[in-house]
Amino acid sequence: MTKRRFRLCDEDQQEYGGPEWVALDWDALVSSRARDLERIEKETGYPIVRLIEAWREGGTALGIRLLVWVARRQNGLRTEFKDFQIRSLQVDSEFVADDAGQADPAPLDESPQSSSPPPPNSEPPST
Repeated sequence: MTKRRFRLCDEDQQEYGGPEWVALDWDALVSSRARDLERIEKETGYPIVRLIEAWREGGTALGIRLLVWVARRQNGLRTEFKDFQIRSLQVDSEFVADDAGQADPAPLDESPQSSSPPPPNSEPPST
C-alpha cells in the first residue's frame, strides 16, 4: 500500500483535533467507486485531478489542503472542506511503509456532518 501521512501545525491541530498524524491510503482512494470520488469533487468544488496532481507533484496550498482533508476523512474525521482552513505550508508530511496492524481507512461516502462510525462494508469481496 502507498501511504503518506500528514501532521498539522500545532495551532491547526488544536483547532481541528484528531490524531497527531493522519495517513492517506492512496491505494484505497484510487480503488474508490466513481460515486465516492464524485462526492469528493462535489464537497470540495475541485476536480479529482487536483488531488492526483498534489499527490504526484507536491504542492500548492490547495493541493496540500485537499490531501490532508481526504486523509482526515479516511481516518473518520469530518470537517466541511469550506471550513477546513489550515495553514497548508506548515503541514508536515512523509511517505510511510505499509503497517499491517493499521486499521482500514474509513469509507469516503460518509457525510461531513456524520459523527457515527462508518457502516461495515456490505459488499462481498470480489473473486
